[in-house]
Amino acid sequence: HTEATDKAIEIALSVKDDFPNIKVAGSITTIEDCYRPDLVPPQDELEEEHGIQMELFKNSGIDMMFLETINTIREADAILKSSKDMNVPIFVSFVTDKEGNLMSGETIKEAIDKLSKYKIEGFMLNCRPPQILTIAAKKLAEVYKGTKGIYANGHGEPGDELGWEFNKDFSPEE
Repeated sequence: HTEATDKAIEIALSVKDDFPNIKVAGSITTIEDCYRPDLVPPQDELEEEHGIQMELFKNSGIDMMFLETINTIREADAILKSSKDMNVPIFVSFVTDKEGNLMSGETIKEAIDKLSKYKIEGFMLNCRPPQILTIAAKKLAEVYKGTKGIYANGHGEPGDELGWEFNKDFSPEE
């Protein structure tokens, strides 16, 4: 998978030849299904796997780094530990349950408190329907005053086959 990552970075950075003001982000997510925190591997495996991936990004020329759909504090910690020598802004984005907590049940406040030892540019929320992210965004705003972001999936729920099953039965108000 390192060759694919190298090639993806190369292609993304080539756009800067024609558009020098464009910013290129690297992205990393959970090793296992982001909607299944019960599948998160042991810490040593997390650190090894994420360490390999983050090493590819360290001197690649990207402008920022996104940790996306993070479902547990310990996986975020493993990735951030591997990114400590990166000199680009790092954003951490959590995937949350229906109560606005990480999919693991850990609160956003617990996550921010435990991850505050790292240099993080901002915290975000992603990959859930808008109504769930609205609940989580309120919790994020209560405990974090820095840069925040949000990007939702369409209406639906996590699904076994494709990772996400869209629900087409919703009103325009939703």
